[in-house]
Amino acid sequence: MDNAAWRTAYEAAAGTQTQSQRLRMSDQLTRHGVHVVDATPDTLAPALADAWP
Repeated sequence: MDNAAWRTAYEAAAGTQTQSQRLRMSDQLTRHGVHVVDATPDTLAPALADAWP
């Protein structure tokens, strides 16, 4: 495996780990009564408006 392939594999693993950590944190916050809005920068404003009670 060349360096580019190792880097791609590492980045994929790091991305998977980060997604898992975000989901775990979101679940923990939700269990404590926090409303979590998970959105990209482009969709954050409408997501926040939709989440507002």
